[in-house]
Amino acid sequence: MTVGETTSGVDARLVHPADVVELTSSTHPDESLWYANDSPQFAWTTAVPGSASGYSCIIDHDPATIPPAVVSQTGSAASFSDVADGVWYFHVRARDTAGSWGHASHYAVRIDLTPPVTSDTADGKWHNTTVAVTLTPNDAASGTSGGLATTEYAIDGLTWLPGTLVTLTADPLTHTTDKLHTISYWSTDVIGNQEATKTCTVGIDTVKPTTRAPVTASVRRGMTATLKYRVGDAAPCAGTVTVTIKIRNRAGNVVRTIPAVVKTADPLVTYTAKFRCRLAKGTYRFSVYAVDPPGNHQLKAASNKLVVR
Repeated sequence: MTVGETTSGVDARLVHPADVVELTSSTHPDESLWYANDSPQFAWTTAVPGSASGYSCIIDHDPATIPPAVVSQTGSAASFSDVADGVWYFHVRARDTAGSWGHASHYAVRIDLTPPVTSDTADGKWHNTTVAVTLTPNDAASGTSGGLATTEYAIDGLTWLPGTLVTLTADPLTHTTDKLHTISYWSTDVIGNQEATKTCTVGIDTVKPTTRAPVTASVRRGMTATLKYRVGDAAPCAGTVTVTIKIRNRAGNVVRTIPAVVKTADPLVTYTAKFRCRLAKGTYRFSVYAVDPPGNHQLKAASNKLVVR
């Protein structure tokens, strides 16, 4: 509680008989702390008991407000409900029986009923390297530093751990961490308001896709050539691959590239790539290359013969 000045600038140290000398709150007993209570209550006493004939009270966000010289109540207690989050100041001053007003007294209350909001940096995509996901809690009132504030997370429903940095490790040798991982997390603020559990996903895939070119192709020069191929990618994976086909002559030089297309990775499905063949007559080889969304390239490009007649 603080005793301020009247509108006439009288020194607060000169105590008026009707000055409020003890202003307390049973619901918010410490002015420096936050409380999850939006119904503050106040009580007070004057320098000379029984000297007040009425009081002027107001609550707002200004720490130095002087209540107007208008009696709003005669009792020495006040309560409020549904007060919004934030720092509020209760102000009160008393009028004595002769009609003279005492100095204003002030009391701060800090209200926070809103849980923090935590964001994450997960992109929901597949990766072939270790991924670090950062969790960032934010709370506009009591904050997320100190007190009961914490952030916890669990990977794939396992042990909950405190922290804001989640590491998903990729292991290209054993592939043991390959899967679509789910990160669950929540935060509490300084006074313990807890947000509902949130989730995000990150995929780890270190397995290389495969390609096959099971059929030799043959085409008359100037006609449409059809190249058949298959692509696969072992689960867990994104389910698609980007396919590029390159045609080489006997010297190994690339003479044509068929632009990349995205295909479902299913080794049982035969796909076709068609193009108008203007290559010189002769024998060529076409090779099938594939890369999956995390960036894994096939270990060996499948190839087969293309004969131009």
